[in-house]
Amino acid sequence: MPDPESHRPQFRLLNLRIATILAAVLVALLAVHWVERLEAWYFLLVAVAAVIFAASSRTEVPGLRGLSRLEHTDRLVVWIVLAALGVIGYLQNLITWVPDGRFFRPSDISIWKAELVMVMALTGPFVHWWLSRILKLLPPVTSRRLAEEFALYVNFSGIAMVLWTGDAGISLSSLAAATVLIVLAELTLHASQ
Repeated sequence: MPDPESHRPQFRLLNLRIATILAAVLVALLAVHWVERLEAWYFLLVAVAAVIFAASSRTEVPGLRGLSRLEHTDRLVVWIVLAALGVIGYLQNLITWVPDGRFFRPSDISIWKAELVMVMALTGPFVHWWLSRILKLLPPVTSRRLAEEFALYVNFSGIAMVLWTGDAGISLSSLAAATVLIVLAELTLHASQ
């Protein structure tokens, strides 16, 4: 019979990921509702990063020599992040935001749901990368695994947003829905290890 004590560190790490991802999603939700429009410099930064990254696949960029040595899956993850950031910015500016006290409320729920799917899909893998590579709290994660997590979060959050008929504001029900989604995605990832 397996020793329950041997699984405690894994569950602590799983709980750490869930709590951190939920906190990051809450911050991302607040940011989406706090900013009415993203300025041109945001898109310029994403475009410059994409150009530098594209150039690094053909030649070594001074000061960024490590970029040219990235493997295919590492490059894929970088392109996923850049594309997701571009889409999030585009959707944010596509929505008409109505002032609602401290925050803004989206006028188009369907576009807001698409933006929320992208925010959540990017947040989960980013937090995993941050906890494993920067803080060293989790074992190192491969780029392939991060791409799989992104796809899993897109699927789960997309289904959840299609089914969700709640208000587009930041509420306890939206946080509860985000929590259920994160727990489901993280348990699925944990079970597949």
